[in-house]
Formats: sequence, structure tokens, C-alpha cells
Amino acid sequence: MMSYSYFSYNDLFQIIENDFNNYSHRNNLNVTLKMEFFSEKNSTRNRNDHYSTIDSLLSRKSTKYDIYIFDPIYLKKLSSHFLDLKQQLPDEYIDSYSLKDIWKICVYEDKWVGLPLFIKFMVLYSNTNYLKKYNEDIPTTWDKLLEVGENIVKQERNDNNNMNFYGYNGLFPTSIESITSSMCSIYQYIYSNRDNVTSSFPKLESQLAVDALNKMKEIKNKISSDEVFKLNEDQTVALMREGKNILFTVFWDSVLPSDFDIYKKSILPGRMDGISGSCLGGYNIGISNYINEENKRGSIEVFKFIFSKEFQKEIIIKKFHQCSGIIDLYKDEEICSILKCDILNNLQLIERPISIKNYETFEIKFINYFYDFLYGSKSAKEALQSIEDITKIYYMNLKDNFSYIIFIIINVLFIVIVFSLVVKFIPKYSQYYQWLNFGTSINYIITSFVTIYSMLAKFGEPTEFKCHAFLLMILTGYALVYTPTIFSLINFYPKSNRYFKLIKTHENLYICQYYIIEGIFFILAKISPSFKIEEVLVENSKSFYQCHIDFSNIFGIVILSIEILFHLFLYLNIIRFLYIEMNNELYYSFAKGMSYIFVFDSIGMLIVLIIRVIDIKNYYIECIYPFVIIGVFVLKHIYLLFIRIWLEKPNLNQEDEDIIKQIRRMTKSPSINNNRSNSTVKQNSS
Repeated sequence: MMSYSYFSYNDLFQIIENDFNNYSHRNNLNVTLKMEFFSEKNSTRNRNDHYSTIDSLLSRKSTKYDIYIFDPIYLKKLSSHFLDLKQQLPDEYIDSYSLKDIWKICVYEDKWVGLPLFIKFMVLYSNTNYLKKYNEDIPTTWDKLLEVGENIVKQERNDNNNMNFYGYNGLFPTSIESITSSMCSIYQYIYSNRDNVTSSFPKLESQLAVDALNKMKEIKNKISSDEVFKLNEDQTVALMREGKNILFTVFWDSVLPSDFDIYKKSILPGRMDGISGSCLGGYNIGISNYINEENKRGSIEVFKFIFSKEFQKEIIIKKFHQCSGIIDLYKDEEICSILKCDILNNLQLIERPISIKNYETFEIKFINYFYDFLYGSKSAKEALQSIEDITKIYYMNLKDNFSYIIFIIINVLFIVIVFSLVVKFIPKYSQYYQWLNFGTSINYIITSFVTIYSMLAKFGEPTEFKCHAFLLMILTGYALVYTPTIFSLINFYPKSNRYFKLIKTHENLYICQYYIIEGIFFILAKISPSFKIEEVLVENSKSFYQCHIDFSNIFGIVILSIEILFHLFLYLNIIRFLYIEMNNELYYSFAKGMSYIFVFDSIGMLIVLIIRVIDIKNYYIECIYPFVIIGVFVLKHIYLLFIRIWLEKPNLNQEDEDIIKQIRRMTKSPSINNNRSNSTVKQNSS
């Protein structure tokens, strides 16, 4: 059994070894327990080093040790290496540790990874000498703690000239060795400021959290100091030992020596009476997945012994005065004569957010941002926003103002585009919009909808299909908006074949085939999306999700390749048709307009490509870069419906008007276009 401790529990582990081996011998279990204990004497005190040692052994599937003791913060990381105790132990053991949130430091994704040898939590230590002297009670709210503290500190300093007297030590040390205490102190304090007993942890962006931080800074500034708040565990114990310089102290339960009897323990205060919060910790024990069946059976026997009510009561509680994770034991009068059962039965426990990805990195950043506020100049709101940014992966949703503004913009753009089509019905300009017949108008509205509302795929928590759908909506919008153009180009084309003749006489069928093809692409994308979701973690800013091509999905890659090649083929054919008759005056004006549109598209695609290649790690850029595509579409719309007419109309002579009318007739009548080769062609003189 591999064990480790930040404090000195050598005697406890030695007793576990001796008592179990005696028990095994008496019951003929043929199991021998051998402890290998690492303490600060033969190992570093840094908990990360201990985790690294365990992880290194288990990652190699080492069978050197059968049982490991570990900090609950590594529950997620080590879960795959340990047996599911629920499948190995009788129900009575699991049930014993399922009460009062103790299970939260034992279970990850429904798997019982470990059980706590004993639990740890923080309480408020109140100096009863001063409370009695000034006839004050132990505070149950933070406001009352500040009031009592101000009163006693003021009198001690003014009346007794005790300038080294402080009202409160919240245990907010800044040393890396004290990171567990720092995180627990911060987290439990914020938790104690929730709305009511049944409320969950306050949202970091809430006013409750802002008020909580401001209250703690007020307490520090009025009845304590930076120096006192920064004291580590050893320095805090030394300050308390003096007995005359501190009124209230937050510290771990069952750690202080028994001669600290001038301090009375109580649950931590809260925002109001009845609300409190205590960070739950302990020493978890798990069984390796990689040992043989015989050793697994032996390890289970060790667990049955250690986590029995009898051992927890006689050894953990009575002999070492530690707190067991079996809450039912605190109904026992004998136990309550040793431990403060009123505290244990009224604890409002909160576990650290260990399920967060890269918890150790998160923990350090969380503490540093909090200390930027507590000991620095950053405001509570700024500090909490910084913390929120590392705890949350952002994506657009209608609950935040930024996303809501984007949603409004895309709706306004679509409405403006649709209503701008009424220009076709103005008699003065209607002759220039003959191409907008009923069919092409409906098609144009649909393509506008698909292109502009492709942004909706960016709203809500991303999925593989949303990633694929966003790309498809862009490609589909571009393809469908060019469908009438392709039909016109085929009509203008001087050469003819059976396929072209079929297209010319079946315009609606020709356009419908593109809708069918695009629909098939969407169905295939739903079946096997070609994208995967990745988290982009950003220092000092908002982290976000990003879509990346999933090259491990062969079928998805094939589908994506077909989709891209299809649309690429479509665009290349348009360019080919445009180029063929660029010297044909009958065709020149139309070709020139389409060329401008293609330039718009090329610029838009180039900008998007640059953004993706550079991979700018910025949440807001990730959200708004699709506006490049939408912006290009809107510019095309403005050019097509307004600028083109404005530029061309003053330059049109009667001959030009006749050419335009001829083009319109050709677009409407394939039979006319069939005789196009016999018509007079005027070469462009420009």
C-alpha cells in the first residue's frame, strides 16, 4: 500500500498495518498488508509530486502497489486506473459513505473510485477569552463577525494598546505549498454567500459573488491585514498558539493540538443565519486495476477492515480524533464526547470543482485572480470575470448581449434583403429586373435565408453536425444563388448539345436538381459529420469551442471531399462560361457584372481563409468571422440590385437598351437562343 501525507500520520498508518495483519491472522485470510509511507521526511511536500509518482506507476500498469492513497482532487485523472468499489464491496459500505455529500469526493461518472480514510474540512476558531471579556457571542454571519471584530479590535487597540491584535484570519496564504488551504478558503467562502441552504454554488458573474468578495475585502481592511491573511498553516498555528493576538481564525478541523482549548470551534459564518459552507477534503484510498485477482481479493479484505464502522470508530475517531466519512457514527454519544457532533451534523459541505479540465492549472489561476482582488487593485467584478473565463468554454447564445446583437443583425439583414426586392415593382426600374421572375425571386429569398442564417449554426453548444451544417449552408447558399446564372450562361452559350437543349426546356427541373443534391449532402452530414469539436483555451481571455476537420472519420472525409469538389466544379464551370465569350458585346455587360460578383466572393473567401490559417485565438473573432461571408453576400446584393443599375443606366443608349431586351428574351426563350449563332455579333471595341 502506497501512502502519503501532508501532515504527520505515520502512527496511524503503522496501526493500520499492524491491526489489519493481526485481524488477517485471526481470521485466516492469508493476506498481509505492508505500508510504504511517503511523508515530508522522505518525499517532497508538494502534492503534485505525489500525484506524478502515482500517475507514473499506474500509467505503466505497475503492479508494485495494490492500494494507493491520493488527494480527492485527482479523482477524475486517476479514475481509469482504479477498480469500481461499488462492484467490489458489499452495499453497506457504499451506503455508509453516500450521506451528506461525502460521496462527491469518492465518485466520478458513477464510478466509486475511492473511499476516504477520514475527511477534512474547515471551521471557525473563536478566541473565547476575548468573547467572554467583551460579552460577545460566536458570530453566525459575516456581517456579525465584522461587527464583533470591529468592536473588540477597537477596544483592544485603544484601551489596551494591543496594536498587534487582529480580528480575523481567513487563511488565504499565497505560498504554493498552501494551495489546498487557499483554494478551500476561497471556494467555501463564496459558497457561504449563496441565497439559501439548498442553493447551489453562486454563479461567478452574479451580484451575490461580487458582494461576497467585497465583504471579505472589507473584513480584511477593517479588522485584519494583508500580512495576517497571507500567513500559511504553520504561521497561523503559531499565531493562534500565542493566544492573545487573534480573535477569529479559519482553519482545518482535527489538526490543532489539544492544548488549544481557548478556541471554540463552530461552523463557518454565512451571508445570513442558517447558511454556511465548508470545503470537503480527505485522504482517499483506491485499488489498482492492474493487479492480479488474488491481490484484488486481498485488497478488498483490507478495505472491508479499514472502512468498517468499528475501525472508523475505534481508530480513526477515538484514537486519532479524526473525522470519519461515515455520518451515521455522529449519532453515537461516545463519539460525540470526543468530536463536535453538532458541527459534523450541521456542516454544509462543498467539494472543489475537480471535474474541471486541467484542474491544477485552473486552481492556480483561480487563486491568483482572487488575490489580484484581495491584495491588489482589481475590482471584484473584474476578478470574477477573469475566473469565469477560465471555468467556462464560451459559445454564442441569446442570453448574452453580444450574441443577442448578432442575432438581431442577421434578422435585420435578411428582412432588408427581402424587402429591397420590391424595387422590381417600381415602373421606372422594372425593366432592369426582368431576371427577377417569380421563380428566381423565390430562389433568391431561399439562398439569402440559407446564407445569412448559417450564423445560427454558431449559436448554442456546438456539435459535430452544427460544424458541418455551417459549412454546408455557406456552400449551399452560394450554389443556389448561382443556379439561375448557370442557366442563363447555358442559354447564352453558342454551341449546343442534347444536354444543353434539355436544360433550356426544363429550367425548373434543372434548378430543383441542385436542391435535391444539397439536401442529400445535409442528410449525409447528419449521418456522419466530418468535423470534431475542440476546446481553445486562452490565457486571460474567453476560451471557446472551435470546429476542426476530423481526419479520423474516413467516411466523413469522403463526404466532405465530394461536397467541396461538387461546389468547386460548379464555380469553375461558371468561370469557364464567363471567359468563353468575354468579347461578345451581347454577353459582355452580363459577364462584367458577374465578374465583379466573383471578385467579391474571392475576397470574402480569402479573408476567411486567412483568419482560419492564422488561427487567431480570440472568442469574438471566432464569433464574427462568418460575417465576412454574410457581408460579401450583402455587398453582392447591393451591387446587383442598385449599384449596377446606377452605374449602367446613364451609359445606356438605344442600341444598348435593345441588347438588354434581347438578352432578356433569350433568357426567357430557348428557341431564340438556339438561333443565336445566326444573329449579328458586335465585337467589343473597348
